[in-house]
Amino acid sequence: MAPLTCMRDVISYLEAEGLIEIIRGRKYANDPSRTRLYPKSRLSGLLKGLFGLIEEEIRPPYISINAGVSRWKETIAGLSSDHNEVVEMTTINNFLKDHEWTCKAPVRLVYKSHILNGGRLITPFQNLPDKKVRIRINTLIDQQPICEVDFSANHLRLNLAFNAKEYAGDSPYEDIGAIAKLDNRDQIKDFMTVAMGASTETEARKALYQKGFNDDLIDRIKEATQERFPKLELFSGWGIYAQNFEGQIIKDVLLQGVAQGIVCLPVHDAIAVQRQHAEWAKEVMLETWSRHMDGVKTMVKVDMAAPSVGS
Repeated sequence: MAPLTCMRDVISYLEAEGLIEIIRGRKYANDPSRTRLYPKSRLSGLLKGLFGLIEEEIRPPYISINAGVSRWKETIAGLSSDHNEVVEMTTINNFLKDHEWTCKAPVRLVYKSHILNGGRLITPFQNLPDKKVRIRINTLIDQQPICEVDFSANHLRLNLAFNAKEYAGDSPYEDIGAIAKLDNRDQIKDFMTVAMGASTETEARKALYQKGFNDDLIDRIKEATQERFPKLELFSGWGIYAQNFEGQIIKDVLLQGVAQGIVCLPVHDAIAVQRQHAEWAKEVMLETWSRHMDGVKTMVKVDMAAPSVGS
C-alpha cells in the first residue's frame, strides 16, 4: 500500500473516532491554504498514557557531543572501545539492559562543546513530569516503587568546594534568604542557577528579568549571597563546569550500583533507585561527592511519593 494511502486511512480513522479536528485548506490561485490537523483532548490523553510505554533499544554510542569545537566532535566519535569513559558507559548500559523502568532507553554521557563543557548523563526517564504532576516518582523499577536521592543545592556546593574547599552548611539557600529577608527558596535557587551559569552580570540580569526579577530583588539576593559566601564564584560561566563535575559524580555512583546489582537511573543531580536501596544510595552519593571534592562534605535528601489514600 502506498504511503499516501496509508496516511489517508490513518487520518480517516482518527477523524471518525473523534480524536482529531481537521481544518481543510482551500485552493487559491496564488497562495493555497493547507489542511491542518489538530489533536483533541481525548487523543492527548491517550498519547500521554502511551508515552511511558515507549522503549528505546539500548545500544551504543553512549557518548556524544552536541556542538563540538576544534574537532571535538570527531574526537568523541572516534573514541576507541577501550577508552575509559566508553568502557564505563558500556558497563552501565549493559547492566541496565536486563532491567525494566518507564521510558527505558540508554543512559548517555552528553557534552556540549568539549570535554569540560557539560558532560551530564541523559536518559528520557528524567524528562517525565514530576513537579506540578508527580508522574516520575510514581513509576517503578523492576516492578518496585522508587525514591529519588538528590544532592541539595548542588551547583552552589560544588562551586564552594572546588574553588574554596568550603562546606556550604546545612541550608545555604535559607541562609541567603534570611540575610536578604526573602522567604522564597525558589527565587534564590533561580538566582543562583542563572548567576553561576552566566558569563557576566549583565547577561545574568537579562536572564533574571525574563523570570520576573527586578533590579532591587537581584541586588538583595546578590548582596546576601556575597555576605554569606564571599568566596562563591558568580557571573563567570562556572555552571557548565558544575555540570561536568555533576556528571562524573553521578556516573561513579551508577558504576557502584552496577557492582552491587542495584539499578540507578540519573535524574540531573539525583538518582532514582528502588526504595529499599535509599540508605545505600545516600551513603554512596555522600562518599562519592566528597571524594571528588577533596574531602569537602555535602548534603543529600530523599524524595518519595506520597502514600496513596487507604494505604
